[in-house]
Formats: sequence, structure tokens, C-alpha cells
Amino acid sequence: MDVVEALTAMGFSLVEAQAALQSIPNDAPDDVEQRILIALSYFDS
Repeated sequence: MDVVEALTAMGFSLVEAQAALQSIPNDAPDDVEQRILIALSYFDS
């Protein structure tokens, strides 16, 4: 499962999920769970 797929499964729109994906820094860990947590923090701001 990738980040966009996980976020859309949580009910976020594709556009929202893609915007959150763009917010993940390039030096973020490769671990999908960590990347999802980082992406979720996008919605907290």
C-alpha cells in the first residue's frame, strides 16, 4: 500500500492525498508507515 492509497482509504480525496504526498520531505524515511504519519500531519496544519 502506498501513501496516496492509504490516505484515500481513510476518506481523503485523491487531490487531498496528493497534496499531502507533496508535503513529505525528500529526506523522509522510506518506511510507508512513517510517510503516512508525515502526510497526516499535513492535514493538522
